[in-house]
Order: sequence, then C-alpha cells, then structure tokens
Amino acid sequence: MNESGPDFYVACLGDPLGWGGGISAARGLTVALQARGQRVQLVGAVPQVTRETNSRLALAPDDDADAPITLNSAARGGSWRIHSWLLARRLATQLRRLPAPSMGFVANSPFWVVAARQAWPRVPIIYRFPCLLTHCLPFTWPSDRPPTFWTRVNYWGTRHIERRALRIADRVLAATDENVEEIREFAPCCAARVTKCWFGVRPGGPTTAGSVIQPHGATARMLLAVGVCDANKNFAALLRALPRLSARIRVTIVGDGPEKEHLQSLAVELSVAHRVRFVAPQSDLGPYYRDADLVVSTSRYDAFPNVLREAMCFGTPIVAPDNDPPRCYSGIASTIRTADCGWLYTADDEASLVDVIGAALAKNDALAARGDNGLRFATTNFRWDDCVDRIITDATKPISPADNVVFSP
Repeated sequence: MNESGPDFYVACLGDPLGWGGGISAARGLTVALQARGQRVQLVGAVPQVTRETNSRLALAPDDDADAPITLNSAARGGSWRIHSWLLARRLATQLRRLPAPSMGFVANSPFWVVAARQAWPRVPIIYRFPCLLTHCLPFTWPSDRPPTFWTRVNYWGTRHIERRALRIADRVLAATDENVEEIREFAPCCAARVTKCWFGVRPGGPTTAGSVIQPHGATARMLLAVGVCDANKNFAALLRALPRLSARIRVTIVGDGPEKEHLQSLAVELSVAHRVRFVAPQSDLGPYYRDADLVVSTSRYDAFPNVLREAMCFGTPIVAPDNDPPRCYSGIASTIRTADCGWLYTADDEASLVDVIGAALAKNDALAARGDNGLRFATTNFRWDDCVDRIITDATKPISPADNVVFSP
C-alpha cells in the first residue's frame, strides 16, 4: 500500500482469511472492485491480533502490501461489559493509523460505518447491509435463562450503533425488498439512501473433490445445514424433525458455535445420532452442496443467507422459513418464490418443516427442476456488477449536507 492509501477499504468483522457469510462477501466484493481496476485493501477485526492473523499494523514494512489488514477488536479489562458501546471508537483509533482511502470505505458492519466516519469524516461510506443485529441478537440468547443485565446493555449499544450507522452512511445497499423495508422501518431517516441491488456470491464450478458426506447406502437422502451453531440458526429444529422423517434421511451440519455440544447431545437424546454428522467450518463448501439433496435453513432471523445463495449457485434446491416479521425476517423467501428454486415452510412451525422436507424429497423430478431453476437465477443475478457500479458512482459524488448527516466525533 502506498502512503496515499488505497482507492477503497472493504471492512468486515472477523478474520478476513476466516470463514462466514460476511467475510466471504467482503472477499468477493474486494475481488470484484479490483477487477474494475480499483486499489482495494481488505480489513478485518479480531479479538487478538498476531502475525498469524496477517495484521498490517503488526507486520514488517517489507511484507506483502496487498495482505489483508487485521485490527484489534478486543475489549480491555472490564470494558467487555460495554463492548458494543466502545468497539467503533476502538476501531476508529486504529483506522487513523492507516492512510485514508482516496475514494471510499465499504463497510459490512454498522461498527465499521461509525468507525470510518470517526476516523475520516469526509470519506464517502457505503454500507453493504448484511442483517439487522437489533432483530438478530435476541434470537441468539439462550432460551433456558433470561439475558443478563450486561447482555442487555450490550444489546442496546448495538441497537444505538445500528441507528447511527444508518443515519450517517452515504449509501446503504440491501439485497432484497424485504431488507429495504426492514431498514426503512427501523431507521426512516435513511429511506432515501437505501438502494436495492444484488450481491455477488462464489460461483459453483467444477470440483476435483469426491464425495465429502459419508455414504449411508444408495437410497440415503442428505440434508445440509451450514452456519454458526447458535440459537438463532436453530439447527435443533432440524434435529427434532428428523425422527418424523424417513429413516433414509441424513443430516450434515457444517459449523461451530456455542450450541454445538447441545446439538450433539440432542441428537443422542432423540436417538438420531447415527443419522447426523457434525463437520467443522470448511473453506470450500462446494463438495457439500453437490452431495446434498436439500440445503435447509432453520434460522429464526436471516436477512439474505449467503449459504442459500451459494447453494443456488451449485444447483442445489433449498428449504427456508417464510417471511413472517417480526418473528422471522427472511429476505430469501421472495427469491425462492420468484426463482422457484426451493420450498418454504411456516416459520417456527416444526410440523410444517417436516411436511415440506418430506414432500420435497418425495419428488425427484421437482428436486432436479428447482435446483436447475436456482442455478439459472443465481447465474443471472448473483454477481457483484451492480453493487460495484453503485459503490464507484457513490464514491465519486461529493457528499451533500442535504443528503447526509455529517458525524461529529
């Protein structure tokens, strides 16, 4: 990186070389901007920065200038109790040590929006909306006990940061009509700056890997669920559905998280452990998508799951909850209807989930047809072109006080 800084920073929370939908999207957007001739630096944030996390602030001057930057998001001392209130300020302090971008800052998290505005008040900020944490976080709280006082304090801090981010971002890019509606309802002040556009996703291509899902006989049917094992992803609903489904049906869950041990115990309790396989996070999910008969989402909240879009790119049909706010904001629901690439079940209704999966797997012709429909739709729409066009256009426009609230640290 030269002293004048890159054209753009693209920022995500988490290790930029790690796994997860937001990180995958940030990497994809970085590559798409670079393909347009832009100089782009990917930025992440993790609780502990080491040389292994590829931190630009910790590396020697002769290291690769294009390596991702990893900043420190760790809480200090007892400040973990109000982490969400301090995170943006902590990130802004580190951003000021970097040269400002010459064109703009693309944030994949509200904390980055506020941090970038604090660090560089006149740099255009584009917020690629992943989900609304205000709606998501309560679903991640354990159901067997009420949230603690400090959990609620951090929740209100996150809610405050999200409202501020939506107020000060120069442009908010959202993937679906449901996302746009949700944002405008939550923060009406930014209604004029919210734009719908498709996001890109890694395309499905040939793979040299063989089958990665353990065989259970020629007649076995495979369900795939991918993501963080937490209360929001609600993989327990899929496990509870399994005893009511055909004995031929197996489940593979790819991911780690706080609920993983509970899910493993639940599989034993339900006497389906022999039908369930747990797999650590994978850098390449392609072989899993190809081996699955269905990719299933049981999330209580998911704005537009990256996993389901990837499944469509591999021609795998999907099952997901229908949009039912405020219980479930599912931005993928309208896409499933439009593309005819899967099936929808009633949110929070496990009997509906059982019926839909059973009916879907009973129709081999429909499975193949809807998988093909999803692949065609994804090939046409799930590209970064429109998103990159808007980012470059917005970054070259002067910030108008009439259109944006300038942040004062």
